[in-house]
Amino acid sequence: MSKVMIVLVSAQRMQNIIPVYQEDMGLDDSIVPIISKKGDDFDSFFVKVYRQIQDALRDKVRALDEQLTNSVRPMFPADTRAVCDRLLNRFADREVIINFTGGLKPMAIGAFLAGEACARMMYVDTENEQLLTFEPNDQVSVERFNEHVAAINAEVYLLAHGKKLDLARIRQNAFSETDLQAGFRLGQILDQSIPFFDILRTVGSAHFSRRRGQAKQQSLGVPLNELGHVPCDVFDIICPQYATLEHRSGGDVLVVHPGSQWNFLTGGWFEAYVYRVLRDSNLFHDVRSRVYLEGMPDDLDAVCVYNARLAILECKSGGERRGRQAPLHRLNMLQGSLAGIFGKGIFVTSRRCQELGSRFLERAKETRTKVIDLPQLPSLAEEVHQRLKEPR
Repeated sequence: MSKVMIVLVSAQRMQNIIPVYQEDMGLDDSIVPIISKKGDDFDSFFVKVYRQIQDALRDKVRALDEQLTNSVRPMFPADTRAVCDRLLNRFADREVIINFTGGLKPMAIGAFLAGEACARMMYVDTENEQLLTFEPNDQVSVERFNEHVAAINAEVYLLAHGKKLDLARIRQNAFSETDLQAGFRLGQILDQSIPFFDILRTVGSAHFSRRRGQAKQQSLGVPLNELGHVPCDVFDIICPQYATLEHRSGGDVLVVHPGSQWNFLTGGWFEAYVYRVLRDSNLFHDVRSRVYLEGMPDDLDAVCVYNARLAILECKSGGERRGRQAPLHRLNMLQGSLAGIFGKGIFVTSRRCQELGSRFLERAKETRTKVIDLPQLPSLAEEVHQRLKEPR
């Protein structure tokens, strides 16, 4: 017997998506939305939310009521109860499940009263990663999120929040396996990598300034005596893929390859390191790097999903002006628009917290952004995983 799941549409999309995965519903099954009214018509905001939920579930389950016939006054439980009663009669020949997690509280009350004696009902306890099932015989069972919920990946999560992956830009800018290997190796010798790349960035920027604004699509030759001590281990990793050593009459010169190679040495390596550590930890259900979204000019350095919660990571390898808060503002904005109330913004830096400045740390606390600094990098994956499991 195919299933029909009645859902109350609210701003928190994952509460409507998790039960569909937990039940492992398929294309023969259906979801039916109940949407709040605003005046005499559907609330346009919640119509948009439902369309986003449809997009996220399009390859998973069939969505009924394309014309949206079920609207209720959100503060009147009787409205929702009446609609649920009608739907229970309409689908009397199918297994009906009422997910009363979403909507305003009066809507949830109405849905619960309608199904109390005749339908299976569900409530998603996202904070504790479990789903409560209420049977008509008054039995209540509690299930932890299962392996089907683990199939909710970043693409589904972002679609549910109205954002589509820009696959062309993702493919164009993806790290190669060589990049990931180099970034990971550099991350194993941070005490050497960070000072060297700090100097390279400073010296290189001065050379580019002397070019009077010429594009960085030309190789850059930096005399070794301007770089001070060059660690052999770092040299072995970056040469010859990203730079070469040339012996010239005036002394040895490190020639950095242009374009993406220069960008890799001045920050990309740290993003590659963070992504590789998260991916290889096997603590997450999905990990992605350099995530480009349609309609957004800049990428997300990294995202990871665990039990239908999304973390957005901003990675900085240094060179930021002390106290500069732009990364925190960006993370706060992205967390609100892409991740929902259980999503997390995480700032990962190769610096120590005290180098960021007290105002930066205060702002991070205000925006509930976790800061992972240099001493915590060896346990990076565990820190991110723990943050995703924490309450909102």
